Amino acid sequence: DDAAVWAEPEHGPPPYLQTLPFSQQPVADLWEVNARMAQRVRTEHAAAMREAAASTAAPPAPPPSGPDFIAGGDAGRWGMSSYMGPKDGYVFREQGPRGAGYYREGTAAARAGSDAPAGPEPAKPAPSVGRDGSLLRAAMDENPDVADKLASMMGGAVPPVAPPAGEDEAAAAASAEKLRAVDEEGVAVGARLAAQQREGAVEFACASASAPGGDLSLLERCVGKMNLGSASGGGGAAEVAKMVFSAGAEQLSLVTHVPESKRRGVDAAAWTRAVLAAIGGKVMCSAPQPAPLGGGSIVLAAVSADGGEHEPDADMALGLAAAARFLEEDTPA
Repeated sequence: DDAAVWAEPEHGPPPYLQTLPFSQQPVADLWEVNARMAQRVRTEHAAAMREAAASTAAPPAPPPSGPDFIAGGDAGRWGMSSYMGPKDGYVFREQGPRGAGYYREGTAAARAGSDAPAGPEPAKPAPSVGRDGSLLRAAMDENPDVADKLASMMGGAVPPVAPPAGEDEAAAAASAEKLRAVDEEGVAVGARLAAQQREGAVEFACASASAPGGDLSLLERCVGKMNLGSASGGGGAAEVAKMVFSAGAEQLSLVTHVPESKRRGVDAAAWTRAVLAAIGGKVMCSAPQPAPLGGGSIVLAAVSADGGEHEPDADMALGLAAAARFLEEDTPA
């Protein structure tokens, strides 16, 4: 159909966008944040529409039924035209074998063709806009002032229109594969930590995960899979206090989870701050928040690559060492 859904990612400029405390420099590129969110909305919307279509697909239409012939209007008695408009499953014949009227589709008379008068051309569907940035492109094509104003706002560059809708399926498949890899690694790392805890070898741990590729939201999902109970398909490591790192091209992400049973041994926020101080650079750190699994608290943080000033893989090595050092110095024996 021609329905359109308009989704507008709107992450505002500073002070809505977090800034560094002293330099007041933004911790992320605002346009990139919006563009990535738009792509995620497109991918998830396409997947949801496919799922909805599969669950509500209508059964095939039954073959036409009814009498083989329905007489048309009686022009002689009532002054009516023999043709009385289209009828589903029937073809109108002015000179059919049984006179003027409607012959059921599939009969020999119907296969001879229709004598229905030509009506007005069907209305053309409205242009499909709003999908994958086409609404923006349509506005720019129709009014050059729109393009000029956008170019001015973006410092001389018009924001790119999203890829064609045909690419949504490939993007959705890639996204699903990425999530599967993140979940599998979370379960595997969590199972290893849980096994070490049962053996009495670990209560506090530092670990890394490669599948999230430095994406903080994916790393948070990965840690959730680590904490999920083994009976529910997770790693079962909810009672292990842990700091998990993931390095990508643009940033190093880390998630700190300290369950309620370990909060007297280590403070999640203090542990995270100590690691970020050892790494340095442009950092983002959330306030402690309740952990969805395992109780206790969770802290999310990231260190920007800052245009090459920092190397996330090297930062991860620094972070792992700093996290282990903090545990040695600040946790009870």
